[in-house]
Amino acid sequence: MRLFSLVRDQLVPRRARGTYPRPRFGWLYSLACCLGCVLIAAAFLAVKISLFAATEPQAPSSEVQAADPEKSPPATNPATNMGDISAGKTLYHAKCAACHGQKGEGSDQHDQTLQGDRSVAQLADYIHKTMPEDAPGTLSAVEAANAASYVYHEFYSLAARERHKPPRIELSRLTVKQYRQAVADLVGSFRQATPLPTQTGLNGLYYAQNEFHFHRNFKKDRLVQERVDPTIKFDFGTTAPVKDKMSAEHFAIRWEGALQPPETGEYEFIVRTEHAAALHVNNETTPLIDAWVKSGNESEYRGSIFLVGGRLYPLRLDFCKGKQVPGNKSKDKKENSDVSASIELLWKRPHAPAETIPPTAFAPVKPAESFVCATAFPPDDRSYGWERGTTISAEWDSATTAAALEATGYILANLN
Repeated sequence: MRLFSLVRDQLVPRRARGTYPRPRFGWLYSLACCLGCVLIAAAFLAVKISLFAATEPQAPSSEVQAADPEKSPPATNPATNMGDISAGKTLYHAKCAACHGQKGEGSDQHDQTLQGDRSVAQLADYIHKTMPEDAPGTLSAVEAANAASYVYHEFYSLAARERHKPPRIELSRLTVKQYRQAVADLVGSFRQATPLPTQTGLNGLYYAQNEFHFHRNFKKDRLVQERVDPTIKFDFGTTAPVKDKMSAEHFAIRWEGALQPPETGEYEFIVRTEHAAALHVNNETTPLIDAWVKSGNESEYRGSIFLVGGRLYPLRLDFCKGKQVPGNKSKDKKENSDVSASIELLWKRPHAPAETIPPTAFAPVKPAESFVCATAFPPDDRSYGWERGTTISAEWDSATTAAALEATGYILANLN
């Protein structure tokens, strides 16, 4: 009490003549302040230490066991009932495989496979109580956990069953475009290859004719000029295509080369002329448009053919101006010279209007005929934004059968 009073008297100021007197025993005042700070810091540190001790995670049991080499790890984990899979494998093949099969597939005694949705702990409890059949309950809890872990991870669980399934194989067919190209390449491999063209246009062969032998007279001795024409759209009027080398009354022209359509589909070809003409597309013997023998005043002729885009097809157009012009029955040479002559070759691409065939679709080379598979196929899958072959449906199987018969008929018809 005396010490308390002494400290109180020193800390509590007294008024003396309007001022605070200087406390006596200043060293005791400083010591008391220091001791108070030390006590407060010690108390705060003690609280922090207790908090860290309460929240610090415990080290795993495996680490504690590893630190003590004299302690062996238990066979099971009490938290999960997970056993030793290696030991469980040995136990299973020794006491369980005879009835349940090497991989749980069953046997003559037990045809049911070891598959289900129980957990490892549930399996371990079941095995511990009922297995083996001839002596249920003889397995220890550790042995049951080991066997359950092996069975669960090897073939019982859904993940184990999926892991042992063979990889799924799906057959993917060709797209329609790929199929047509492949068949055309196969047939074309037995013919002479065509060099890639380096320029555009068609070879134009201009022949002079006489009054009596103008009909399809494309002989070399009548050839007066050979050149490359970019496209076929000519209006000769009443003059000769090659002046001073042929007459304006009788002449013939043959354009030949390669045609390269940009896309696959049905193409309609149109020939406009007042005179005789014949168009061959991918067929040297049978014309697609045959207007060589004219009747009436018709001046436009059409023919359609299915073509595969990107391939080269032989094309030939024969044109001839002669006396047999509708409306001109006179045999007078002078009157026939007043008849104009023109010719134009057009096409209608799939889903496009008619247009003069552009120079980029022509090449002055002579390719071999190409097989064109015109059989109708079911549409390809375009759900990914591009054409791709998916399942082999009954429609696809039927279409390929019809295409094979079409290819066979073409091959038989063109055997040399």
